[in-house]
Amino acid sequence: MSTSNILDALDRWATLTPDRPAVTFLDGDRACAPMTYSQLHHRAVAIASRLRTQGDASQPVLIACPPGCDFIVAFFACLYARRPAVPVPAPTHAQSGATTVRLRSIIADSGARHALTTENIATALSKEASSRAPELDQVTWLKTTISEAPQTLSQWRRPDTRDRDVAYIQYTSGSTYQPKGVIVRHANIMATLAYLSTLWIKDQSAPVAVSWLPPYHDMGLIVGILLPLFEGFPLYMMSPASFIHRPARWLQAITQYRGTISAAPNFAYDLCVAAIPETQRRALRLSSWIIAVNAAEPIRAATLDSFAQSFAPVGFDRTAFCGGYGLAEATVAVSAQRCRTGPELIRVDTDQLERGRVVPLSASERSTTLVGCGRPDAVAIEDIAIVNPNTLKRCDMDTIGEIWVRGPGIADGYWRNAHATARAFKAWTADSRGPFLRTGDLGFVHDGTVYVTGRWKEVILIRGRNLYPQDLERTAYLVHPSLPLPRCVAFSVTAESEERVILVVECRRTIVPTSALRRLIQRALLDYHDVQAEIVFVKRGTISTTSSGKLQRRLCRDRYLRGQLAEITPSLSSEDINDTHDTHVQARTDGHDRP
Repeated sequence: MSTSNILDALDRWATLTPDRPAVTFLDGDRACAPMTYSQLHHRAVAIASRLRTQGDASQPVLIACPPGCDFIVAFFACLYARRPAVPVPAPTHAQSGATTVRLRSIIADSGARHALTTENIATALSKEASSRAPELDQVTWLKTTISEAPQTLSQWRRPDTRDRDVAYIQYTSGSTYQPKGVIVRHANIMATLAYLSTLWIKDQSAPVAVSWLPPYHDMGLIVGILLPLFEGFPLYMMSPASFIHRPARWLQAITQYRGTISAAPNFAYDLCVAAIPETQRRALRLSSWIIAVNAAEPIRAATLDSFAQSFAPVGFDRTAFCGGYGLAEATVAVSAQRCRTGPELIRVDTDQLERGRVVPLSASERSTTLVGCGRPDAVAIEDIAIVNPNTLKRCDMDTIGEIWVRGPGIADGYWRNAHATARAFKAWTADSRGPFLRTGDLGFVHDGTVYVTGRWKEVILIRGRNLYPQDLERTAYLVHPSLPLPRCVAFSVTAESEERVILVVECRRTIVPTSALRRLIQRALLDYHDVQAEIVFVKRGTISTTSSGKLQRRLCRDRYLRGQLAEITPSLSSEDINDTHDTHVQARTDGHDRP
């Protein structure tokens, strides 16, 4: 049985191994009954047969299910019905907040008039009809609990699925712009899955996936769900909330189910180190974990070090780390590291890095260690170019520029947005090479490996130096133990014809910001980055993040310029924080590079 798209793969496993578990959802500390390949296939077909009778055959369908089997069933139902799927966060009970705002904007942009959701959510929406957002009334909410009628299955004839068919519309997380819908076709999915399978799966004898990533996010969908189903190995899935509330659950699931592959952004590895006490660590067994993907946000060498050191006693092997880089517009993967090779690191001159040049060093007082994100492959990415974003000329070797890519894994453009499509997907270099996708990310290629240094439009330009906001933010993280894993964002504003650096810092409810704490942060930024900054303290929850947890720096900057940030005035209490900055920073960064 040939496999030319993801539906062929599901049909294959449902025919050859119908009773084999495909997905097991972990609800808190309880494992739900597994869903077999046959059950997934039958439920998806039953819903697809109904979808074929609902509205315009080319109209998108929202997938508004929480993480779990219902989401996966709904997604495949759309594919079987040849209706573009639109993964979105499930509506909240209160129908307010960022989730609902995002859902309303996606409904308006996609033009979707039907949504698949769970029975509980559909019931709640019905009860809240009088108080909910009016945009939700434009959508017909269909339940995923449709009966698997035998006559429906026997009469089902799957529509012919073509490579150029739109499989789903992936709305970007909105870390820099308003969310846009990326058009992902079956051919894009297959190119990415073929690439990742070669890197991570082909050499495994018995792969097992564990995922807590949001399924409506590109990495959660492709790496967390479609890759296991494409290759036919077990998936154990939990919700992001389950992980955030108790990070140990992630590693406990890897231990219990002998997980071999699991992916997460950098912050998740930091969170495990900070939140899992020694007593819980001793019960873990992580020797089965051979592919620990770190992607979706900047990868920190210090994070890899601390996680490896913390969990080596329970079997974690540092060579399991696989750095990766991608974005929704590239069907999640631009480059990734092959399993069992260990992190690729390069130590470079910090001063030269700030000037856009990469000068490798063996050691230096002013050095920075960057983590590689693997190598692209022609299966998904045919060409990668490092381009000056202003002149559009290709950069010299070991010079930082904007990352441009093209190949089979690159999507066609944005849904119903020709202007944004032309700007991002139809870029040509000054020497007439293209078209490329402009990623908006800065980086370089060294010895064939991709290194990402930051977002182009978020880079802070001060006196000819390129400062990356995440570096300034990490310095604030390390400045004092009263700020464990806070949210803070750095950006620049123009005042009196010069650039000023602003650092917005959230404070926990139990911490009162003081003038001394402000001075400590300012001193750290001056010592480590030679930059003066204005520190703005705000209440917890002020700084917005995207659906995938990325800081929305540009939104925070806009709110600052409009005077919409409610600043907390630092206390002038005589009970001041001791000026022990150097001691604290050294203790918390021992063995690591400076931020």
